[in-house]
Amino acid sequence: MPSPVHESITCTFSEGFFDAKAQLPKPMRANMNIVQNQNFNSFGGRYRGSSKIANLAVEFQNAAGELEPKFVVEVGFSEKYEDLVQDIRLWLEGTRGVSVVGLVKFYETPKYRRPDLDNEEIEQFPDITEIRGQHFTFEEEYGPVKFRGLAWVGCISEAFIEVWRRDLATGSAFQDGNRMVGLP
Repeated sequence: MPSPVHESITCTFSEGFFDAKAQLPKPMRANMNIVQNQNFNSFGGRYRGSSKIANLAVEFQNAAGELEPKFVVEVGFSEKYEDLVQDIRLWLEGTRGVSVVGLVKFYETPKYRRPDLDNEEIEQFPDITEIRGQHFTFEEEYGPVKFRGLAWVGCISEAFIEVWRRDLATGSAFQDGNRMVGLP
């Protein structure tokens, strides 16, 4: 299940794509679809049999009249960078349709670990329906985030975006341009 971090990032990208879609001529809009958290399994080559849920995908109708992803956004929070690069390779090298993958990666320092609570501490937690945003506190601008003194999220120490494409001559995935860093 996607985390709230994943959802906030994919929502931001989705809004941009929906705004762009609204500017397209009506016949083009009908051939475009924007999806979140959809499972794809039409991978080929060495990736045949693979399955992947896209955080966000922009699909266009191909010559056969089927929707296929062309642009994918992968959001990584707990995943290792190397694993995300493998996901990018799956999208770009395992499909004919996907031509661009955007990678949004967050690093958390120290990496969040679920607190080891005893039964008495667990009983003090309110029902989930009673938890509100104002109950959480930030120690600094990028965290950690605490609820009743317990860390729920560590400090976001780095965030960046990379754009990856498929080399048309070799079919291999490559990072296109420099990493765009979002935190000091």
